[in-house]
Amino acid sequence: MKSRLILWTLVFFLLTPAWMRLAWEFTPRKVMNLMIVDKTVLNSSSVKHRSVNWVLDHEKNV
Repeated sequence: MKSRLILWTLVFFLLTPAWMRLAWEFTPRKVMNLMIVDKTVLNSSSVKHRSVNWVLDHEKNV
């Protein structure tokens, strides 16, 4: 009985990332008009904005 509980717990924890990935893949994208304005960056390189861009991509904002 105890080994069966451990097995189901292990299967649950191993399948959770796969389930979350599938849920993320089938979540519809959100269309938003966004503009990042930061006057502290003097050149056009977006190194300072990588984290903002990563969050927007992760949340499926287009």
